[in-house]
Amino acid sequence: MKYIYNPFFDITNIMVSLWFARGEMKEELIFSYSDIVYDKQILLDLMENKHDIVMAVDKKPTDEESEKVLVDYCGLIKELDEMVREGSLASYLTRAFERLARKGYDIHLSSTSGNSWIEIDFPEELERARKEIFPAIKKKYRSDSQDGTREERKY
Repeated sequence: MKYIYNPFFDITNIMVSLWFARGEMKEELIFSYSDIVYDKQILLDLMENKHDIVMAVDKKPTDEESEKVLVDYCGLIKELDEMVREGSLASYLTRAFERLARKGYDIHLSSTSGNSWIEIDFPEELERARKEIFPAIKKKYRSDSQDGTREERKY
């Protein structure tokens, strides 16, 4: 694993961090925020989609911070490059997708289809993850065997 350092993170956003990593984005890209916990089925559904730009979406009211997962798009690098050159250093990554959509790129959506996920930004969300999300995911992938013991379900 290779780490890329963004010396300006305190005054920029994740978009500039991705821009610093652009030289490493040579093939398909799976991008996920580190503060989001999600059922692996969400990722599997994204990877099955063959479009260039795919985002996981949950069809419910969300706030401005509700960016999720992106799969398979290296053309994003060009848009990030343009935004950095324009001085849009503190923009949210969603701004890059809005610009791509305005330029005619198709952005495909993959529903989370009721699979569990949570973005953890605050202590209350961490507590909810511990009480609701982690147990729901764990329960989904465990089953009772004939002898009463618990077994992991495989994909």
